[in-house]
Amino acid sequence: MTMNVGARCLAYHGPLLYEAKILRVHDPEVESTMELAKKQGNEDIMEEDIDKLQYFVHYKGWKSSWDEWVLESRVVEWSEESLRLQKELRQAALAAQNASKAALESKKRKPEEETNGSSTRKARRGTEPISDEIDRTSKVEVSLVIPDPLKRYLVDDWERVTKNHQLVSLPRKPSVSEILSQYKKSRGSKLGEGSSKMEILEEVVSGLALYFDRALGNMLLYKFERQQYLEIRKKYAEFIASDVYGAEHLLRLFVSLPELIAQTNMDAQSVSVLSEHLHDVLAFLAQNQSSFFLTEYENASPSYESLA
Repeated sequence: MTMNVGARCLAYHGPLLYEAKILRVHDPEVESTMELAKKQGNEDIMEEDIDKLQYFVHYKGWKSSWDEWVLESRVVEWSEESLRLQKELRQAALAAQNASKAALESKKRKPEEETNGSSTRKARRGTEPISDEIDRTSKVEVSLVIPDPLKRYLVDDWERVTKNHQLVSLPRKPSVSEILSQYKKSRGSKLGEGSSKMEILEEVVSGLALYFDRALGNMLLYKFERQQYLEIRKKYAEFIASDVYGAEHLLRLFVSLPELIAQTNMDAQSVSVLSEHLHDVLAFLAQNQSSFFLTEYENASPSYESLA
């Protein structure tokens, strides 16, 4: 259902949802390209998506310079359910932020505390709130280099789902939870139990799992997979995405992580520390590619295609 001009809504900006107001609407079914150009003004519309429904939104409390055209997929109707989702996404962002703060604290510790592995003092967790107003100048550039074999897999994954209309068979074995558990066991075997480095490892692993659980339904699925997602959720009394989906969708999360991290208020040093750990997880995925990733997807049934 198309929302009207003036409607109150929530809109995605990076990983989070923010209260927004719809200032303009472009519905390609009722509006011509010429009419759109006349009302466009100085704002840049997404011309590559001119055949899709778009909203020009203003984020409440933000400067008008942040007003922008967004696709329908980034706008959510104002409701109790959407407000609950907004809260969950903020909690996930804070969890990722806390992991980076713990890593930074560890870097600052005295050398003897790092080497003896006997320190039981917990890394102080960051308590700064995620700001509702993002300062463009405070954003930190984040670069995650995905190994070439995984890049090729991303392309194959996209083609299988969007072009060939195939699906990842669910539930996946190993699941995201199992993969992260294997990663933790592999790297943790070289660290002292209770050491600061072990604590950082645990923070990173739990943060990734939480981010995946919160992001899957909103950011990591192709349109053709939405119906499968709805069906698989009905099969579980308590659905946890990281227990059902596998490496295919975890890898998609890494593509989005630079943008997600850039929207938090981490400083450059914190981001650098977190980036080191994320690159190590990518290396682990590449090393175990044959065990973690599917070589064949399942063909969707005609009945599924009619619903997708």
